[in-house]
Amino acid sequence: MKKKTLTIVSLVLAVLLSVMCVISVSAATIIQTDGFSYSQIDNLYISICGWDNRSDTLKIPNQLDGRFIKEIGNKAIEDNTFIKTVDFSSAIYLNSIGLMAFKGCTGLEGKLTLPYRIINIDMSAFRDCDSITSVDYHADTEIIPDACFYSCDSLNSVFIDDGVKTINKFAFANCPELSKIQIADSVTYINSTAFSNSPNLVIYCYTDSYAHQFAEDNGIEYVLLDAPAKEYFVGRSLSLDGDIGVNFYLDLTADEAKSAAVKFSWNVNNEIKTSSFDLSNAKRLTAGYKATCRIA
Repeated sequence: MKKKTLTIVSLVLAVLLSVMCVISVSAATIIQTDGFSYSQIDNLYISICGWDNRSDTLKIPNQLDGRFIKEIGNKAIEDNTFIKTVDFSSAIYLNSIGLMAFKGCTGLEGKLTLPYRIINIDMSAFRDCDSITSVDYHADTEIIPDACFYSCDSLNSVFIDDGVKTINKFAFANCPELSKIQIADSVTYINSTAFSNSPNLVIYCYTDSYAHQFAEDNGIEYVLLDAPAKEYFVGRSLSLDGDIGVNFYLDLTADEAKSAAVKFSWNVNNEIKTSSFDLSNAKRLTAGYKATCRIA
């Protein structure tokens, strides 16, 4: 009988100790300093978990209270409509952005640059950031996660640096203004929903890359970055006297009209001159486009 009593008491103590351990782990101490809230990961590193909006520019420092910032925690800045810019450039130990960390930051505007030091970005990290217009994705992550930039209404251009291998579900879906995304040839998988309901998208990619094949398979317009430049022979020998302007009209295909400019060279008194002309004025015709270039 005594043995049974001791066993029961020991079991109760073990359960109580387990509960105490769980409570101790879950109740991490939140520290506030310089406008940030953070929790300690270990003696060297901390995780950001909040910002007090003392400025609309959120510049992540390298350290707080002598400890290095290693991550932006899950939901740390979620639904903060006050901040307008976020700058990660000083945080040289920052390597992770958590789940929904900046979700719903509708005031975050302009270009968002993700530096190469970041090796992990979790799902929906920048979802519903309606005012971001461009993303430079230099982060050294192999995966752009589910819904990372989902429903970023003003996003119009994205650059994805070499190293990314996978673009996951709905990563850039429901982005109505997205018209240009440059995808490195390191990408070997793009989920079929990655660009759902982003109707104006043009993919900039490399010949025979996965992105090239994906664009063709899904009927998405694309531009090949390594395609050879097309040379035009325009006009015949001209004799100009005084301030005379000459208009050249170019018939262009849809792909050619996406080029930034066309370059001309001509011979004037045995001197070769060159000039580059903007093609942004190219007008759509029934078949193809027409651009006007003027030499004065």
